[in-house]
Amino acid sequence: PDPFPAGPCTAQLTIPIAQQVSDYLAANGDRFTRDQIVFVQGGGNDISFQLGLLAEGLVSPGEAVAAVGQAAGELAGQARRIVAKGATRVVVLNLPEIADTPAGKAQPQPVQDLLTFMVGVFNDTLAAGLSGSDVKLFDAYAAVKGVFANPGAYLVRELNVPACDKAK
Repeated sequence: PDPFPAGPCTAQLTIPIAQQVSDYLAANGDRFTRDQIVFVQGGGNDISFQLGLLAEGLVSPGEAVAAVGQAAGELAGQARRIVAKGATRVVVLNLPEIADTPAGKAQPQPVQDLLTFMVGVFNDTLAAGLSGSDVKLFDAYAAVKGVFANPGAYLVRELNVPACDKAK
């Protein structure tokens, strides 16, 4: 069964971040420059993938959560790799609360609770992995919570309709 009946966006990026970084480095002399600002965001696909495995009975909830935590640690490692390769301005975004999205709200309460837990594990593991580094962590979780709490302040009119439609 599809854990997100509204379906994923067809523009969903499926090239792993580690591969994207490697591809960039291969094409640019194995370096970033100090003039660049590098933004890194990941984790949402990892949660979606783990929910799919869970829905098919291929992993337990504990295994799914552990895999999400591992993904966060790997993302922190990629951010540190970018700094080690010369970037001086690196920003990593944590995950927003997926359970607040239309796709998340369409799930049964136990799945919503698991989503919330997975996002928390991801964000906590990511923050711990970036601690002590020169990488800046942007709190997308808090920013998006702010939009949901007061959409008009952000000129947002609709919070309950999926942005992506599987049929299109």
